[in-house]
Amino acid sequence: MIEFAEDLFYEESHVKFYGVPLLTRMAVVRLPGEHLFVYSPVYLSDEVRRAVDALGAVAYIVEPNKIHNLAMAQWIEAYPAARTYAPPGLPERRPDLHFDELLTPEPVPAWEDELAHVLTAGNVFFSEALFFHRKSGTVMVADFVENADKHTAPTYALILSRPFGVLRRATASPEFKMFTHDADALAASLAPARAWPIQRIFLCHGKLITEDARATFNQVADELIALARKRSRLYRRLTKKMAERE
Repeated sequence: MIEFAEDLFYEESHVKFYGVPLLTRMAVVRLPGEHLFVYSPVYLSDEVRRAVDALGAVAYIVEPNKIHNLAMAQWIEAYPAARTYAPPGLPERRPDLHFDELLTPEPVPAWEDELAHVLTAGNVFFSEALFFHRKSGTVMVADFVENADKHTAPTYALILSRPFGVLRRATASPEFKMFTHDADALAASLAPARAWPIQRIFLCHGKLITEDARATFNQVADELIALARKRSRLYRRLTKKMAERE
């Protein structure tokens, strides 16, 4: 496990998204009592399990959005005593998985002293849970912020992503850009996160952000809100139909 900040670690892996190999990460937060909070779990190899177990006892396993779900079955089997949390839409997408609780915008008593969270709104395809680790000033995101470069995605994937404006800069994922329709709902859902004293951004895809993190987070939010305001009615109808088929 790689230490990103005090009591915050991560592990890297790879997944294929529509056939494209992408680097992905999970975050592991060590809570008081050496209870572990796992965000966006990666595939659980023997090596990964040994590294996680060396940090403490897995107590909470959280998926950030309904797209991130490929490794969850392994973790549920390996850590049956851990409580599992799903964002909106994931239980319907993966009815074969058991989740103990559905995340809502309300604080979770089990970890609220250490972690705050928001659920993004305004996207017709999915909602994402963004977490803030108070001790280290780290916001944890999955697809809300991506920061792809040649070290985290193949060159052809970067070229194909150019129309979405995700080439070598921090920005929202193509899924966030395509399917976010309601700018006001998104802005309202992000209001608490804008007040967080963000010092760094842990992200699942792309280069980690350790400088100008709060400004970067707000810039990504502002760009996404502005983009949503420009969407035509026809575009919204078409992409809503696309989302309903996924």
